[in-house]
Amino acid sequence: MNKETEKHLDNLVSNMMKEVSLETPSENFEANLMANINKLSVRNALTYKPLISKSTWILLAFCFMTLMGYLILSVTWQDSESVITINFYLLFNNNFTQSFGNLKFSNIFTYAILSLAFMLLIQITFLKNYFDKRLAL
Repeated sequence: MNKETEKHLDNLVSNMMKEVSLETPSENFEANLMANINKLSVRNALTYKPLISKSTWILLAFCFMTLMGYLILSVTWQDSESVITINFYLLFNNNFTQSFGNLKFSNIFTYAILSLAFMLLIQITFLKNYFDKRLAL
């Protein structure tokens, strides 16, 4: 900028500052501000919320118990060898599982999925350590 423009801007700012008066806060400004800060700090406090809800744990427990019950009821003992044999026919020989039997994946796709899972595991580990350190302060 040249000196004329700078002088013009300086005069403009000076005139504007003369016209504007200083604002003074109200009498209870500090008390009102502190009350608002206290409200915000209480509202934003960290509350514990589990990643897996109780209903999900109940559903997982029900599925696990159902699977265990099926395995226990389908166990047959062979008297001659005293070996447990489990009938997995219903689990693996149905329309749902047979529909996935014809899927073929290329090696590149398999390696990509495995590397993605590995990187995700590493990232979760680093993020957990980061947030544990940050929340410990």
